[in-house]
Amino acid sequence: MSRTSVLVTMLAVLCAASARAQRAWLTNDTSRNFSLEIGKGFFRSSANIDFGSVILTAQARVPVNARTAITIAIPISHISESGAFSESTSQTAVGNPWIGVELVSKPDLTFEAGIRPGIASDANSAASFLGLLDDFDRFEAWLPKVTSLRATAHMGSIPASGTFVTGKLGGMYVLARQGGTSELYADYGVRAGFREPGVLVSLGLTGRARLTHGGSLDDRTVHHLTFIVEGMRGNFRPIASIGTYLDDRAREDVKAIVTVGATIVY
Repeated sequence: MSRTSVLVTMLAVLCAASARAQRAWLTNDTSRNFSLEIGKGFFRSSANIDFGSVILTAQARVPVNARTAITIAIPISHISESGAFSESTSQTAVGNPWIGVELVSKPDLTFEAGIRPGIASDANSAASFLGLLDDFDRFEAWLPKVTSLRATAHMGSIPASGTFVTGKLGGMYVLARQGGTSELYADYGVRAGFREPGVLVSLGLTGRARLTHGGSLDDRTVHHLTFIVEGMRGNFRPIASIGTYLDDRAREDVKAIVTVGATIVY
């Protein structure tokens, strides 16, 4: 992928312009846990992005009491690029960390709010671009030197067994670096699935809309579809998902995004 192509896609996502310790979807889990996820985007061959290019997110959830928990996440992105007429290059970037609070108001209503301090450097821009494309629900983690605030309400509950539908609605305020323009976004989603003993399977549709400034609704929104399988029993709970953008402008570069990981409950 040329740097120009990546930049154009990034701008399209931003102008259209959630979390998992800033999680895309909360489960009915009040435990202390630690998780690690590895995400890989599959790009068109013209992108010249090597197979070893991945993003990694380490997350932790620490309960304070039965209704409140602290959530923390650290994102890392690694990209390796090769060209027919140029030497291979690689970069690694640490994104903006997440520090949040999760609050259970009712069995079927959970709030999560937090901040991502803008500590990510802009020195490794290619690695940040990769994170931006591969991590739809946490795109603000990959904006160098940009602080963001987010609050999300998760509605609905997951039964011990059977089908379910849950939703989420939230907002995010992105504080641009000095001289830039701050932005306000809304994020939303709906998920449907079923739970059986030991496994949860779901299909989630998430989107975000830029509320500030003008433009058509199509220009200010972007959507993502993800199929997820999660282990729900024991201390070691694997998770795997495959997702894709529903917007043609983003799929011009990235065809699908596969994520694998696991949560350790203790």
